[in-house]
Amino acid sequence: MSWLDETIDELAACDFWPYRPGGTAATEPTAFAALALRAHGRRDAAERATHWLAEHQSADGTLGISATERDPHWPTSLAVLAWCAA
Repeated sequence: MSWLDETIDELAACDFWPYRPGGTAATEPTAFAALALRAHGRRDAAERATHWLAEHQSADGTLGISATERDPHWPTSLAVLAWCAA
């Protein structure tokens, strides 16, 4: 098994995607995880990530940095890319 396969397996096994180990789930790493997982054929894991993004979307459609930090909204574009890939 290659290092890439091992890394994708680790990423797919996560329940949430933080900036660092032991951190809280955040929009940017979750969107990038969804993109990477989808690109490597891990559809179910990618869908978990895109569902997390959708669940944390504000009423106006934006996403903040995390579920607890609703501002700024710059990660919204990353979520849109993840949703499009899904």
